[in-house]
Amino acid sequence: APVVSNPVQVLPLFDLSKRVGANTILPGMTVPYTITLVNQSQIDYLNVRITDTLPFTFTYHSMLSGPAPVTPGPGSGQPVWQLAKISKGATVQIAFKALVNLHQEPGTYYNQVIGTSTSGSVPGPINTAPVIVVEPVAPTADFSANPLSGSAPLDVVFTNLATGYFTSCAWTFGDGGTSSVCVDPVHTYATGGVYNVSLTVTEFLILEALAQRPGVV
Repeated sequence: APVVSNPVQVLPLFDLSKRVGANTILPGMTVPYTITLVNQSQIDYLNVRITDTLPFTFTYHSMLSGPAPVTPGPGSGQPVWQLAKISKGATVQIAFKALVNLHQEPGTYYNQVIGTSTSGSVPGPINTAPVIVVEPVAPTADFSANPLSGSAPLDVVFTNLATGYFTSCAWTFGDGGTSSVCVDPVHTYATGGVYNVSLTVTEFLILEALAQRPGVV
């Protein structure tokens, strides 16, 4: 006769895990992490110490929520949290941001979380929360305008057609007007004339691209 077995899942009495809020990141940006501690035991866990060793050249930046690290502060690659007590049945979350080095090489980076307590064992995941650092694609500036002519005052919608990665935009509309709006700004030309328009897009690593349209309007 066939043997039927039912799997039994045994949960740890105290669970420690970590997840990352953005799996793909660019050099020089911050990445959000969340450490979760779940006390499923029948006792309070006392003197819980959490040590997070961030990937090489990543550094602790700032807290998002939860208790702040006791040591060390921003700029360190190994923040430490000391919690006096995690009550039975309680869940504690620690959310923070880490800064990716501006010159970080592309690749997949893991980190290590270790926990201890005077009340019992704290399992710590090894090589968890992978982050993929990618090389930024240089931006290419381009745009269109509509309408291209008309009676003053004339409202013109400029459509940003830039490609690649960029974090800021600088428009000059030829009549002294400017804008830093990246998504399709509208500019009003109060008087008649022919105006030269330009768009410069820049990303945080100072990669820059310029598009110019002589006599757009």
